[in-house]
Amino acid sequence: MGADVNQILVICGDAETRRSLRESLEEAGHRIVEAETGREGLSIASKSPDLSLVIVDLEAKNPSGLEVCGLLRSNTEGHRAPIIGLASQDDADLLDEALSSGVDDVIRVPLVDGLVSTRVAVQLRNRQLQASLTEQKADLELLLDLSWRLAATVDVREILFELVSRIAGALSIDRCSLVLSDESGRRGVVLAASDNETLEDLEIDLASYPEIQRVLSSGEPLVLQNVADHPLLAQVKETLAAQGVWALAAFPLQHHDEPMGVLLLRASARHGPFPEQTIRLARTIAHTTAIALRNARLFERITKESVRASEGKAQAEKEVADLKQVETELRKTKTFLENLIDSSNDAIVAADMKGRIIVWNKTAERILGYSREEATKMHVFDIYDEDARDIMAALRSDSKGEKGKLERTVQVVSKDEERIPVSLSAAVLYEDGREIATVGLLTDIRDRLRIEEKLSDAQERLVDSEKAAAIAELAGTTAHELNQPLTSIMGYSEMMQRRMPEDDPNQRALNIIFRESDRMAKIVRKIGQITRYKTKDYLGKTRIVDLDQSVDESD
Repeated sequence: MGADVNQILVICGDAETRRSLRESLEEAGHRIVEAETGREGLSIASKSPDLSLVIVDLEAKNPSGLEVCGLLRSNTEGHRAPIIGLASQDDADLLDEALSSGVDDVIRVPLVDGLVSTRVAVQLRNRQLQASLTEQKADLELLLDLSWRLAATVDVREILFELVSRIAGALSIDRCSLVLSDESGRRGVVLAASDNETLEDLEIDLASYPEIQRVLSSGEPLVLQNVADHPLLAQVKETLAAQGVWALAAFPLQHHDEPMGVLLLRASARHGPFPEQTIRLARTIAHTTAIALRNARLFERITKESVRASEGKAQAEKEVADLKQVETELRKTKTFLENLIDSSNDAIVAADMKGRIIVWNKTAERILGYSREEATKMHVFDIYDEDARDIMAALRSDSKGEKGKLERTVQVVSKDEERIPVSLSAAVLYEDGREIATVGLLTDIRDRLRIEEKLSDAQERLVDSEKAAAIAELAGTTAHELNQPLTSIMGYSEMMQRRMPEDDPNQRALNIIFRESDRMAKIVRKIGQITRYKTKDYLGKTRIVDLDQSVDESD
């Protein structure tokens, strides 16, 4: 079974419904796991972390389907698997309780051909999009934090181990290291490695690292998903195999096409090949790190030069030139970070501890309508619909997660006073344990809410069409069954009228029977012509079918 096949758990006591679901979903290429009871389904779910979706009979008993949904949702870690409920009747209270229990969609049974696979495909697509957005958001937060740390630290060497450790953890790899090379390209120095905190300035012979030599000479990244099969590593593949290395990637650390070293990633077989997203993120991190290391080199050079300032005016002029170069590099770094922040699809807003806005990217301008110049004159509390002090209190609390970080859905107020729903991911920035700023990523969720609303409307229309079809079928059957006795009543009453004398006292009763039977026959014909579901008020709060509005007049 391929890793890309979705595994779906079906919890339903009805064997025919399970059979129908199994045939429909296996035909669509999914793998099905079945459970007859809620307890059996919960046991399977607890042992199956890779479930893609769960289908639950909401009308099951002991435990109830709603209890099963609630337990599934409360025990789910990470990206939650969507839950689709099965119900045999249109019970508004049941639907409300299902949604409150974490159910994402409800399908009515008996099942309609093609509907199940379509609704399952929609939920799996939504789950995939949500997971992708979550990964992209995590990558952007990591990149912003690393960039902030590199830009805020003059001596980059102090944070190198923290840097490579965070990269290794975020990319789920075994080892991340920073290697600088000398001008000849034959010797290198390992500045830091994620699997050895004590390692520092380890000299290595680059002849034993052909992957590093290739990247330094070409200036291009090198990604090897299976080191055992690549001819470049033929001389060192046994060494790599002994170290458990399955895949490796090297990204150049260069500035203005000047190679300084590489960012080297290694992964064992348990991590598998590098995903494309990991490669893109590592490339960007390498570029940011290269700028920081270049600035650090310049800083060290300027520090040494300043000690000999007394040696003469010429030396002093050189120091000034170096300082200007550093200033230029820092300005470029600042521009790079500003472009990075402005390129985000999320609004990024940062404020100092007095609430004054200091970062306001282009997406924030687009969503909220304030220009950067206007925003920097505002207080951060001005953009939140709720009391922003509550947000700050939650940020400083560790009752709902890691202290200094917060995720929740809030409303922000735009320049034209529109309340805009956003997903907020906020954090407090610290320096030496002291709060220095807050930063928030605001994701506009209006489009997502509109899609959810359209889906809800489509579900309501589907329910109405099912009601209309059921009523039309019932009306046709009722009209057919009533027509036969009515025909007999009208025929016999007409025959009796003809046989009785006109002055017979029973003639009046027969006229009434014939007239009312004819009226009833017209009503039955209308019932047989019902094509849609329309109602009208009757007695009190009771509503009945409006025959005139439910009949197609063109028939």
